[in-house]
Amino acid sequence: MKFSSKLIVWFSVLSIYVASLSTWINWSYFSSKGEAQQLSVDINSTYLNILKLKNISNNFFTLETRSNNYFKTTHSPFLIESNNQNILLNNEIDNLLDQYKRSEHINTPLLQIKQNLYKRDSIFKTLTTLATERGFKDFGLIGQMRFHAHQLEKNRHINKEALLSLRRREKDYFLRHEKQYISTFDSIYNTLAKNLTTKTNQLTKDHLEGYQQCFNKIVTIDDKLGLYDNSGLKENLDQLDELLEERVTSLIEFVKINNTKKIIQLRKTLFFIIAFAILICFFISNILSSQITKPLTKLTYFIESIILNDFKSLPKINLIKGTRETNILYREFSQMIEDLKSHEKERENLITQLTYSEKKYRNMAQKLPLSIFETDKRGTLVYVNKMWENSFGYSKSEAEYQLNIFKITAKNKNKKNEVIAHKKDASWFPGLLYMDKVLINGEHKGWRGVIVDISERYEYNKLLKEERRKAKESDRLKTAFLANISHEIRTPLNAIMGFSTLLKNKNFTEDEKQRYYDVIVKSSKDLLSSFDDIISVSRIETDNNPPQLQITNLKELEENILNTAKKQTQNLNKNHLKIYYHKGNENYISDIIIDKNKVTEILTRLSENAIKFTETGTIEIGHTLLKTRIIFFVKDSGIGIPEEKHQIIFDPFRQVDETNTKTTGGTGLGLSICKGLVDKMNGTIWVESMSQKGSGFFFSINFTIPQSQSSGIMNFNRSHKMSKQIFS
Repeated sequence: MKFSSKLIVWFSVLSIYVASLSTWINWSYFSSKGEAQQLSVDINSTYLNILKLKNISNNFFTLETRSNNYFKTTHSPFLIESNNQNILLNNEIDNLLDQYKRSEHINTPLLQIKQNLYKRDSIFKTLTTLATERGFKDFGLIGQMRFHAHQLEKNRHINKEALLSLRRREKDYFLRHEKQYISTFDSIYNTLAKNLTTKTNQLTKDHLEGYQQCFNKIVTIDDKLGLYDNSGLKENLDQLDELLEERVTSLIEFVKINNTKKIIQLRKTLFFIIAFAILICFFISNILSSQITKPLTKLTYFIESIILNDFKSLPKINLIKGTRETNILYREFSQMIEDLKSHEKERENLITQLTYSEKKYRNMAQKLPLSIFETDKRGTLVYVNKMWENSFGYSKSEAEYQLNIFKITAKNKNKKNEVIAHKKDASWFPGLLYMDKVLINGEHKGWRGVIVDISERYEYNKLLKEERRKAKESDRLKTAFLANISHEIRTPLNAIMGFSTLLKNKNFTEDEKQRYYDVIVKSSKDLLSSFDDIISVSRIETDNNPPQLQITNLKELEENILNTAKKQTQNLNKNHLKIYYHKGNENYISDIIIDKNKVTEILTRLSENAIKFTETGTIEIGHTLLKTRIIFFVKDSGIGIPEEKHQIIFDPFRQVDETNTKTTGGTGLGLSICKGLVDKMNGTIWVESMSQKGSGFFFSINFTIPQSQSSGIMNFNRSHKMSKQIFS
């Protein structure tokens, strides 16, 4: 076989070998990638189904526990859907366990998730059983308790006022779920029970005992459920939901990392196979080249002689069956000299281009938004780019050959590749560190890497957590509002219904009847007030019309507000309170242009609040004029507002202290309505108060002066500074 044929055979076999191995590596790569992607899809599906299961549970407790239809039939589509979702999740996890039973890192978390799902299902079923037993309206324990209560209300042997007080404690407990109402309930119950001692009162006693037993059972079930505090079965269910989400998320992250490692390993394998093939080629080439050099040695002498003779003469040489080829080489050698000159010029051009490219890429490295660095093997910096200087605050001369990368960065143990980078000014920033060894001829010479500033990501995560906290707080406030408004509506309704029923009894005296009539009238007014607040909130939210400006006489406004405030004191039996209006600098200006209706409503609500929360002392209502704005205020000497509550009292559904609202009532919308009205007039509202030292509510709006009062503008401008002093 000729030499060229051998050469072709050797390289063909080697090429087939390398191609086969490369094909196998590529097949393994795409197979592993596809398997990992399918696993990620399956685990993400499980994660979404867990979130759906959590949503179904929340819908059951939010909707079905207040549904008459559910307590009539004890059948709920949410329970059926929850059961189906549990079966689906268990089937998915069983399939994953069967598919990856050899992978302990995947199998173990899946088993833990399955155990948590089983435990969660058990807690959920217990919760639904207790909620069903507790009942709603005419069903369950609540239904039995209402039955006994209605029987007691019809009975003439029991003290009606004490019974009404007992029912109020019941409603207070259901609304606020505080233990103090249980003891108050028991105390009133014991008083009622002592007054029922004769045999004729046995049926009444039975109903009273039944009423008390149902109430105690409901309290016990509420403690077990833990729906109104951070304990009980509901809290356990929420914790399990969070644990399930955390474990599935961790598993998804693990699958991603594991897939990346597999891909890197396959790439390394392909690299080593190709490197091995190259080494074999090099070895074979050496063997074959040694066979080629023998017949070419004489050609080398010929070329050397040409060089020694400065290419002027061609010495005679006897070539082995190669005279023709040697002559060809001679002719080609002359051409080669010319080609070398041309190639040298091209080489110089290439060097120039390479120098330009190197400078260009160095400039790019300087402008990249990454802190690029290089160190020796001990970690001492030998190169930093401009971004590194800006991030750490050190100049190039202060950093290179002066600082150690391992001393100015500290690893975050909880997160891979994350470090705390210390700046020159002693501050720090979070970063991601990616670093590789610098190897020269297999010897470790140093490190080369980048640091990515992730401060914005940290800030984003903080904002995300804060938004989640606000969303949860909003949900909690809406729930509290619904409970409070339900109480504010049902309490007067119960009083109206109760006393209306009592008035059917003709045995009452006229004084008693009048007293019952007064209670019915007061309850009707309270109910109407609650509806007015709700309508006002809706009207403010939907009203896009500009303020209805009109000429307003300040003295007339003063008289209207004072008359309204005095009527409020009479309605609340607080005629002893002193109310007066602080007159501003209206000696110069008597009429202004403002939205009179909104201002009147705001001052009325603020004065009503002041009267409601002030037992003794004075209430001051007034205004002061500035250049283009008027500030109205209402001050009182009442219970005051703690400083930490100043930021929340204008939010919807928020009240300063639940213990006050238990006696004074209210929906918690009054100040929110005031703020909404002030905002509609492009004004501002604020409070100045301390606990037990009274409160002052202020709001400021723009105003204009009618042309008829232009003569008083100059005097007004001279006096507005004095008005500020009076206001303060």
